[in-house]
Amino acid sequence: MLRSVFDSRAVVVGEIHQQPYYKTVEAYLDGVASRESPEKLGERVQMELISLDVASNIASAKLHVRMLGFNYFNFLSFIRQTGEWRVITKSLTHVEE
Repeated sequence: MLRSVFDSRAVVVGEIHQQPYYKTVEAYLDGVASRESPEKLGERVQMELISLDVASNIASAKLHVRMLGFNYFNFLSFIRQTGEWRVITKSLTHVEE
């Protein structure tokens, strides 16, 4: 299901523990598929939409996500093509609390 949210050309970039992070969408999805899900680990995922901006066929969203011991801020860029919205870029950072 997660694959359907991303454009096939998407990238996931950012930093985790101050280390650069860059993956193609395929490498990112492979990593997600190979890890234990928060649900299976009995962990709650907390997600808050901080902002959403839309202009014609592009949009951006800022999310605060707590999961798997991480405190993420995600910035998603979307593009609408052929009437469907897809993530074209996911930028993320983990902030120590």
